[in-house]
Amino acid sequence: GCSVPSTWAWTFMLLEDGQDGAADLIQAFLNTTATAQTDLLTLTTADFRGDAMVPGKSYAYAVLQTSTEEEMISLQLARPENLNQALALGAKAVKSLPFVADGPPSGGLVQSSPQSGYAVTTSFSGTTS
Repeated sequence: GCSVPSTWAWTFMLLEDGQDGAADLIQAFLNTTATAQTDLLTLTTADFRGDAMVPGKSYAYAVLQTSTEEEMISLQLARPENLNQALALGAKAVKSLPFVADGPPSGGLVQSSPQSGYAVTTSFSGTTS
């Protein structure tokens, strides 16, 4: 496997997902913990910013990486407005699939078995696909 340089810095970001080619707007840099072992890097955050999301709008998470902690601090102090500006400042990033804040589920199928029965006395199970 590959080892991750110990000098690299990482942070999660919350982005307002750019629609129709628009730039992904940075809503927040999230407190991130990086734990590196010989050939394993684990990134975690418990920093959920529900207050930064508007119900019905599309968002995504991204992991941002710089070569040093100093570069990450400098980047955050530069306050880039969008992901493209952060990349122009020398960072690398990978973005999650978008999601809708407080939106109903979309796509897929939910099936219950059995399809009818009686509350409390019938045991139901569900599957999704």
